[in-house]
Amino acid sequence: KVNRCANMDQLMKSILKHSEDRNYITLAEFLQSNVELLGKQDSQSLDNFVEALDVSKQSLGVLAALCAKVQLPSLDFQQLLGQVTTFTTFFDGEQVTHARATFASLYHQFTKVAVQHNKALCAVNVMRLAIDRYRELPTKLTSLHADLAQLCLVAKCVKPVLPYLDQDIDDFILEGIPSDSEHILRYYYYGGMVYTLIRRYQRALLFYTVCLATPTSAISAIMLEAFKKYVLVSLLKQGKVSTLPKYTSHVVDRYIKPLCGMYNEIAKAYSSFEVAKVSMVIDKYAEPLSRDNNLGLAKRVLASLYHRNVQKLTKTFLTLSLSDMTSRLRLQDVGQAEKYTLEMIESNEIFATIDHSNSMVCFHANPEKYNGPLMADCIDEEMRKCMEIEKKLSSFDQQIAVDQKFIQRMLGGSSSTYEDDSFYTDEGLM
Repeated sequence: KVNRCANMDQLMKSILKHSEDRNYITLAEFLQSNVELLGKQDSQSLDNFVEALDVSKQSLGVLAALCAKVQLPSLDFQQLLGQVTTFTTFFDGEQVTHARATFASLYHQFTKVAVQHNKALCAVNVMRLAIDRYRELPTKLTSLHADLAQLCLVAKCVKPVLPYLDQDIDDFILEGIPSDSEHILRYYYYGGMVYTLIRRYQRALLFYTVCLATPTSAISAIMLEAFKKYVLVSLLKQGKVSTLPKYTSHVVDRYIKPLCGMYNEIAKAYSSFEVAKVSMVIDKYAEPLSRDNNLGLAKRVLASLYHRNVQKLTKTFLTLSLSDMTSRLRLQDVGQAEKYTLEMIESNEIFATIDHSNSMVCFHANPEKYNGPLMADCIDEEMRKCMEIEKKLSSFDQQIAVDQKFIQRMLGGSSSTYEDDSFYTDEGLM
C-alpha cells in the first residue's frame, strides 16, 4: 500500500529518497496517491516546491507539482511558460516513461491555458521540444502531436507543425488514459485542417480519411466535423466525394452521413457541373456553413468548379476565344474568363497561352517528358518510400503472426475482425 503524506515536507523527503534510490516506479505510484495534497496547494507553495527540486534528478516530482499548478484557476502565464520550458528542456526521459499519463496531462492542460490566454504561438516551441524529447522515433505518434497542431491553428502559424504532419506514422505511444483515442482523432482532424489551409488537398484528404476510418462503434463529434470537411475537400481535389475504405465503421454511413445533409446536397449539385446550382445551394446554407466554419471552404469548392469546367474545354478545343469561353462557362464577362485561365496556367492545372491581339486562348499538351534529372530523383524517392513501407508491412506481419490474441482468434474460428470489443476505441471519442 502506498502511503499518503500529511504535508509538503514529507512529500519532498520521499521524492528525494526515491529519486536517489532510482526507484521510479514506486515514486510514480507514490506521487499519484498524493495528487490530492498537491491539488490543495496555492501557486506560491507549488513554485517553492518546484524550485527546491532538481529537474534532471527529480523529474517526477517537478512533473507532479507542475501538473497541479497548471490546473489552478488564475495563473501568471509567463511564469508558467518559463517553468514548463525548463522542465521540458531538462527532464529525465527514463523517469517520465513511468508517468506517461501525468506527462501528457501537463501538456494538454498547458495547451488549454495557452489558448485561453491568447498565447498559443508562445507555446509552440515548447510543445515541439516536448514531442522531440518524448517520442522514441519520428514515426511514433504521441497525444502531444494533436496539441501542437491545435496551437499552430489557433496562432495561425502552421509552418512549425508541418515537419511532424509530413512524417508518416506507423506506431502510437499510448498514455493509458481514457482519451487516448480522442487525441488520435484530434491529430488527424487538425492535421487535415492544416493541409486544407495551405491547399495540400491530397494530404488533407488522407488525414480526414484516417480520422473517419478509425475503428469505433459510437458517434464522435470529431469524426462528424471531419466528414463535413472530407466532403468539401474531396470535391476540391477529385470533383466527387471519394469512397471511404471498406474497413470504415458502419457508424459513418449509418449515423454521420445523415447528419451532414447540406454537404451531401452540395456534392450532388457539384456532380451536375453547373455553377448556378452549386452557388444556389451554398447561398441557401450560408448561415449553417458559417457556423461550421466551412463557408470559406465551400466558396473554394464553387471556384474550383469553374476550373474544372475550363479543364473540360481543353479536352474538346485546341483554341477558343475568351468571349466563347465566357458564354460556355456562363461567366459575367471576358475579364473573369481571363482571370480563371491565368490562375490555372500559374498553378499548372492547364497549359495554355492567351493571345490578347485577337482574344484567343490556345491550349497545349503537358510539356513534361518525364526524362529529366529532377523526374528521375522524384521516382527514386518514391521507390525508396515504397521499399520502406514494404519493410514495415513485413515487420507488422511477423508481429501479428506471433500475437497471442490473433492466434486465439484464428483458432477460435472468428470471422469478424471487430468481434472483440477490445478492438473498439469508444472511450473518449465524444
